[in-house]
Amino acid sequence: MTKPSKVSFALPKLQQKPKKDKQTNKPQGKFTLSNLTKMLRERLAFRMIAFILSIIFVLYVILAIFVVTKFYSNKYNESINIAQSHSAEASQGIENFINTAFSNSSYLQQMAIQQKIAPILTRDNIRTQLQRYLQYGSPNFAGMFVLGEARAIDVRDVSFAKTQLGDDKGRARLHTIKGVDSLGAMQVVVLPQMHSTNADETEAYQAIKNSVKAYVSHPYDVYAGDESVKVEDDKKPVTVKVVSFSLPISVHGTDFNGVVGTEVYLDALQKLIAEDSKKIGNSGLAMSDGTVLAYGQKYSYDGKKIDAILNSKDLTGSYNKALTTGLAQHFSTGGKLYCFTPFTIDNTDIKWVLWTEVPLASVLQGVTSVTLGMIVFIVCSLLVLVGAVSFIVAQQIKPIKSLTKHMENYANADFTEQIPSAILQRHDEIGKLGNSTDQMRQSVSEIVKSVRTQAKDVAEAVATVKNYIDNLHLSIETISANTQELSATLIETSGSVNAMNQSVNDFTQAVSTVSVQAEVGNKSSKEIKARAQNVFEKVRSSSEENQKIHEMTQKKLENAIKEASAIQRISSLLDTILG
Repeated sequence: MTKPSKVSFALPKLQQKPKKDKQTNKPQGKFTLSNLTKMLRERLAFRMIAFILSIIFVLYVILAIFVVTKFYSNKYNESINIAQSHSAEASQGIENFINTAFSNSSYLQQMAIQQKIAPILTRDNIRTQLQRYLQYGSPNFAGMFVLGEARAIDVRDVSFAKTQLGDDKGRARLHTIKGVDSLGAMQVVVLPQMHSTNADETEAYQAIKNSVKAYVSHPYDVYAGDESVKVEDDKKPVTVKVVSFSLPISVHGTDFNGVVGTEVYLDALQKLIAEDSKKIGNSGLAMSDGTVLAYGQKYSYDGKKIDAILNSKDLTGSYNKALTTGLAQHFSTGGKLYCFTPFTIDNTDIKWVLWTEVPLASVLQGVTSVTLGMIVFIVCSLLVLVGAVSFIVAQQIKPIKSLTKHMENYANADFTEQIPSAILQRHDEIGKLGNSTDQMRQSVSEIVKSVRTQAKDVAEAVATVKNYIDNLHLSIETISANTQELSATLIETSGSVNAMNQSVNDFTQAVSTVSVQAEVGNKSSKEIKARAQNVFEKVRSSSEENQKIHEMTQKKLENAIKEASAIQRISSLLDTILG
């Protein structure tokens, strides 16, 4: 009987994932957008850092925008307040200047009204007073005039007809103005009666005659030279631009008896605006109809309207709104803040507007400084946060990397390494993940051990079955030998039977031969019977033994080998032999 060979059993390997090359996670070559995208896709730490820094950066940007916007708003409002305060102060100065001129005109008005009611001055006295007031008064005054209607100042108008003190009708036309003599010295002169400013058709005269109210004229030219100086043909007479502040001569407030007024150098207003422009920015002064009287530091009056200088519908709209509402308006455009401050001339309904142009560069300069400070703060903060967040994320990612390494080992059917106790003792999600992974490792290890044990038992069962089959094979060989021996005996018996038949045929020939042969046949029959009995016993013994072996083998093979065709053929052969 041969010894059964040892059966080996191999546990099938789990499906393994290809290991990642650690170097593939590192950016290769230059730092490109694709490498950055790859790092963000393959590395959780980079994604966490990018996510956290993105949120912080957005918050910083929002904070910076809020701070810069708030600072700009404060600076802008501060600029508005400063501009409005400055405009109010400047407008107050111009109002004082205008009120001084109107006060002078008011004095002339009261003198003319008193002369109308009770004449106490001669026309010469009135002219002399005009000359003295003009000579010793404000240097900004260019001239003073009293233009009366018939019998308004003197009942003896006819006697002054066509003289230096009266026109062709004898009406008082006393217009004194500062002039320059041939030596260049200033002197007060009386304009001739035919001078254009003495006519009834002047702007101020007609406006006051129609309204019997105070009036401020548009700029006009007056002769500023000595009347005795002859002007050559190729030279123009010396003229200056003036603005007149006129009042009506009215006793009852409704009757019109003429006008009085004070002429102011337009350059005096321009100097005020020029000084104001040096402080904060360009300033301008406009009348209610938009005529610009003064602007900036070097402006020469040419009758322009405000829309020609500002050249913006929004700005002219702010100007008109300031006039209609009487409230200061502001508007920013073209890098400038425009503030329009209206003011009403005292005792009149005349409105002028003073505007200032404040460059926003000063405001933006402060905003730029704050913005640069915020950018530096954000950059420095982000650099610090990058280090801090990277350190924190690295500490949080470290146990995840450890778990990932263990999971890779488990995927390769290596359950020998245990998860560090530091991870298992954590109480957060990573600790729960580590404990779950460890439980999985233990469960899979138990399953593998159980499979290996069962595989070993199956291997032993297969070895036992193989041993039984080997024994069965030996028994079959024994049965085959006995069968061959039985076949030889049967052949021999067949020969003996043939011999007996021959002897029976020869029975008639010789009894003695039959008797001898009968004895021999009897003896042979006994030997055949004994041999047959022996063979039968051997066959029955072999059949019983084979039956037992067959039953035992069949039970073993039913669990281990379901398709044992060889055993079935052997069983069929045994049945045939037993039959």
